Amino acid sequence: VDTSAPFIAYFDDYDEIPKPIIATNSAGALTFRFQTSEYDFIEDSDFYRGWEAQLFCATTLASEPTIQVSDLEGTAVTGSSVTLSFKTGNATGRMIIASEEYAVTKFPVDYAALSASATFGEGTNLGNNNYIVYSGSGESVTVTGLKSLKRYHFAALEYNGGEGSINFLLDDPASLTDTTRVAEPTLPAEGLTFTDVGPNSLTGNIIEGNGNGRIVFARKGAEVTFVPQDDVVYLTDYNFGKSTDLGDGTYAVRYTSQEYFYLAELEESTEYFLRIYEYNSDQGQIDYLTSESLSISQETTGAKLTLFNISADEVCPGTQINFEVSKSGTFPENPTFEIQLSDAQGDFSSPVILLELSYIGFVTITIPNNFSGSENYKI
Repeated sequence: VDTSAPFIAYFDDYDEIPKPIIATNSAGALTFRFQTSEYDFIEDSDFYRGWEAQLFCATTLASEPTIQVSDLEGTAVTGSSVTLSFKTGNATGRMIIASEEYAVTKFPVDYAALSASATFGEGTNLGNNNYIVYSGSGESVTVTGLKSLKRYHFAALEYNGGEGSINFLLDDPASLTDTTRVAEPTLPAEGLTFTDVGPNSLTGNIIEGNGNGRIVFARKGAEVTFVPQDDVVYLTDYNFGKSTDLGDGTYAVRYTSQEYFYLAELEESTEYFLRIYEYNSDQGQIDYLTSESLSISQETTGAKLTLFNISADEVCPGTQINFEVSKSGTFPENPTFEIQLSDAQGDFSSPVILLELSYIGFVTITIPNNFSGSENYKI
């Protein structure tokens, strides 16, 4: 029909059974506006008197595409998303349907009003949890809202038209199956509390993030800038410098799923920088949280003496006290050591020399008779 001007689509006597009029259009979708009327026929004239007019619209189906979308691929797969790219066919748009664990079995029907969302589960559910994750004219989409270590199936098909006229090419849709990765942690380690700082070692406790493990990198004298790569397992050694140099003197020193941290074979009076990355690992995969990490530094002490195993419940004038002394760090050859007692305020500016010795180990001292009661004495 000529759609540029009004035309009579149907004309018949009122007492006959109406027959439908089908308006077709080979070029694409068209919307027709119809008016129906009752009428009286005036004899011996060409005049018709109508009344009770009713209006309605009808849209024809758009032409069906002839070339299907192809080469559907998944890239940038994470624990919660995947980026889909594809080669378009010869239609104005294409639609992608996704299903978790099972192949796509439900497809749209022509004319249907449907909605798409790149967040899995938020678009139209075509049935059996087959969700529309994309509808548009582009060539890629990033689908989010996926579960980690799950298999997802995708199907893509071309269409022409829009709401009320959409026409899908359902034959041989492009398909893809992809499995998400282990989920990446979302919270980095919060801190590292040092419980012992010596001339050659550092001991502490890590305040964990929300990964199921963490890796510690160390570097002498400068901040750690190294970033670990997913699925790479690094050789570690808590003795600094014994694992592989990852560049600029950076070493992986510890994988741990616990709080405890220890680093040894350090140099005296030297600042060491640490960086801690959280990770999740499962089914042979490791996903490091690299957008956030904990960076901290600590300087080792110089040569150090430590008193321990003190055996005195009560200290009075004349009391003997037994304890042990250990040393760490570098001392001069054949040193002499003094055991000193502070004044009642804990000050060592004028100490009392209790003992001189040339060895380190088990020691016994005697508290002087002029010792006065105080809680501030120090040895």
